[in-house]
Amino acid sequence: MEREKAVKVAKALDSIDSFELFADEVEKIVQDWDDCFVSSDFISRLYALMDEEMAKRKKVLEEL
Repeated sequence: MEREKAVKVAKALDSIDSFELFADEVEKIVQDWDDCFVSSDFISRLYALMDEEMAKRKKVLEEL
């Protein structure tokens, strides 16, 4: 693997790892809400957006 491609792969992997950490933090916060002030519809949409974002990041890696 040439250096340029290796750098792109490393950046894509880092992007995935960073987003996973972010998503884990968001999930912890949502669990702490305990239906206080946020609708379940909002939470499902939030999770759907996070899933969509993760799919985009994984697609970038697959295309390399």
